[in-house]
This record gives sequence, structure tokens and C-alpha cells, in this order.
Amino acid sequence: AERVSRKRLAGITGIETRPVDRMIRGLPVRGIKSVLQLDQQSFASEGDLYLFGTVLSQFFALYASINAFHSLEVVNTDNQERYTWTLQQGQQPLM
Repeated sequence: AERVSRKRLAGITGIETRPVDRMIRGLPVRGIKSVLQLDQQSFASEGDLYLFGTVLSQFFALYASINAFHSLEVVNTDNQERYTWTLQQGQQPLM
């Protein structure tokens, strides 16, 4: 299991993040959009790559503040296919 996890992590070839603004229920909300580039050769299948992105989408939301959101887009570097997930409301309480 550890070897498989290391291989998946090695498949991350790039990440870019930037702030974005969206209207949610009529109110402007600031969030973060991440674009993650993944090498499909580091995954068992394209479905495995998608599942990895789904887990990361939930993980990143855990660290966004509760009044913000996180948006993830994954680019499969083998075929340039893009996968996007719905906005994930932040889970981190304000201090």
C-alpha cells in the first residue's frame, strides 16, 4: 500500500493555485482554485486517477476556511483530459 501511495504522489507533476471569486446564494465568496497535473502512468487506471482527485478535492476543503471554498481541476498529462469537481465549502473554523 505504501509503494502504491508513493507512486501516486510521484505522479503529481504540477500544481497551480489562485484566488477566485464566485456568487453563492447571491453573496460574493472568495475561494481558491487548484489545477493539479497528474501523470496517468503513476496510476492503475484513469478511474484510479479520478478517484485520487476526488479524495484530494475533499481533503483540500478541510483546510479552506468555513466562509470560503475550494475548487479542484485535474489535468491528465497523458491525454490532456480535464476533470473538475463541484465547489467544496471550507471546513476549517475561523479562529
